[in-house]
Amino acid sequence: LDSGSAAHLTGMGEALLDAGRHAEAALAFDRAAALNPGDARVWQGRGTALVYTKRFAEAADSFDKVIAIEPGNAPAWNGKGAALFHMKKYGEAVEAYDKAIELEPGNAPAWNNKALALAEMKDHRAAEAAFERAKRIAGWWTEPRIGKLSLYLALGNTANAYEAAGEAISAIGRDAGLLAARGFTE
Repeated sequence: LDSGSAAHLTGMGEALLDAGRHAEAALAFDRAAALNPGDARVWQGRGTALVYTKRFAEAADSFDKVIAIEPGNAPAWNGKGAALFHMKKYGEAVEAYDKAIELEPGNAPAWNNKALALAEMKDHRAAEAAFERAKRIAGWWTEPRIGKLSLYLALGNTANAYEAAGEAISAIGRDAGLLAARGFTE
């Protein structure tokens, strides 16, 4: 990566993230952070790139820097939750997701992510409620439906899993993976 201004490097990092070149994006954000350590956007991008490259502790630190600069940044709290989730720190992840939700009650990804963490903590009722909330907020977004389906399958609750798969299929059309989960084959 060529050196340049922090703004240029940040833009390059964002473009690399969009292109799925996460390791290169992290390098661009590292260089941008060295030039402008007070820029929340740099740390946000770095945290996101590091989650994708499975460098979760570093990602959590980056999101903490965003939060120190912009305490009301809901996506940073959600990102921190994702990093903590992948480190299997589910309780801390739920706390981060709760903060994101407090800041943006309509943040469907934070509700969905909270549900995933609650499911890992075996708090199945709370996970189901969070998936349902994410689904109501997002409408068309299928992740909460798939998460709820996975929860029911893990619990061996085939009746509810069948219903959740039907909802997901209705929302997105015929999807082979969802049809297979529901017991149908192509």
